[in-house]
Amino acid sequence: MTLSADGRRLVTTVASLDSKSTAYRNALWEIDPQGVTPARRLTRSAKGESSAAFSQDGRLLFTSARPDPEADSEESIGALWELPGEAGEARLLHVREGGMNGFTANTSSARILLNASVLPGAADEEADAEAKSTQRTQDFRDTAFWLPGSPLGSRPRTRPTQAFCAGR
Repeated sequence: MTLSADGRRLVTTVASLDSKSTAYRNALWEIDPQGVTPARRLTRSAKGESSAAFSQDGRLLFTSARPDPEADSEESIGALWELPGEAGEARLLHVREGGMNGFTANTSSARILLNASVLPGAADEEADAEAKSTQRTQDFRDTAFWLPGSPLGSRPRTRPTQAFCAGR
């Protein structure tokens, strides 16, 4: 659960079975902290949503692998999304080719810190994406798993990347 800075909005993640009853899908729901109005569903997608947090200006930020409705492709990568104010459509805020592990919203400024795994030696996001692509191809062809002692290392590591500012 996450509570807005002013205490008026409370959002939680609710898991429910999909239409085939074979997997769970997460959705964000808003709960009235005073208990006056009924809970209402805020998000709906086949991929589900999670990791909700409020920004300094009250936008609801969350992660989802849903496809971008404004893009030509249906590719789905874990990305940062936002819901403005108290109503409206979800909008893609930031996507990273290698996906992301999570984020932290700073409630005293407009900055958002993204957490993403990168390979050792990658100078920037483009180099990381290229190295991961090469590693996946090589590993799939050879053994279909990460090889200890490979030129790129045995596993991804996490390191800070350039801060992403989602402020207006």
